[in-house]
Amino acid sequence: MDKINCHGSTPKQDLIDFVNKPKGKKINLHYENNLYDRWGDDDDYTYDTSQEEYYIGIINTIKTHYIHNITLID
Repeated sequence: MDKINCHGSTPKQDLIDFVNKPKGKKINLHYENNLYDRWGDDDDYTYDTSQEEYYIGIINTIKTHYIHNITLID
């Protein structure tokens, strides 16, 4: 299972590059639901990268939320 763990200084582009690799697979994003300024509202969402609308959602989530980790689901 491939996974990227994130911290405050992880570049957003590294995360975008990670989700660009598994086209056609599912990935799980673990992130803060309350954007950047609050902690304690973790959420998980599974995206199917083969569907363009979901792929756009992945990129938007990465750009607007603090990501804890991204896991490739086989």
